[in-house]
Amino acid sequence: MTDIEVVNQHPNIKLNTRAIKALAKTLCSFAIPVAKRNGAPTYDELTLIFTDAEQIAEIHSATMDIPTTTDVITLPYEPMPGVPLGAELIISIDMAKSKARANWDADHELALYIAHGIDHLAGNDDHEPSEYRSMRARELRWLRFSSSLKTNSLIH
Repeated sequence: MTDIEVVNQHPNIKLNTRAIKALAKTLCSFAIPVAKRNGAPTYDELTLIFTDAEQIAEIHSATMDIPTTTDVITLPYEPMPGVPLGAELIISIDMAKSKARANWDADHELALYIAHGIDHLAGNDDHEPSEYRSMRARELRWLRFSSSLKTNSLIH
């Protein structure tokens, strides 16, 4: 079972950390068979860091040399003997709120970013259009089967 930590660094938004942890645990359980098929590791610890547009743009520039904002950054840790394998997802609440629309609210968009980061940790890439479509279909399927998103708001 993956231990989930939620860190909210957004200066103005409160999060439902209990609902986010439940969603992330469910998504991680969906990702395990995908990771095994891909020969990717499964993670013992996952930290979800929620931030604003400015901070994620700084992190995007520092980690990938791309000086723009983005939705989610996936940062797997290097394995070390005797240390639980971990990863971080850095997620933009501002991007989720800006992408919300009538039939797809900010909670759903934020959940999609979490699913997308976990899908990357399961060994999938979206460099090619076909890879992107495959990932998106899997992530939406995961979200459809996740009861925690149906019953809880992620953003207060």
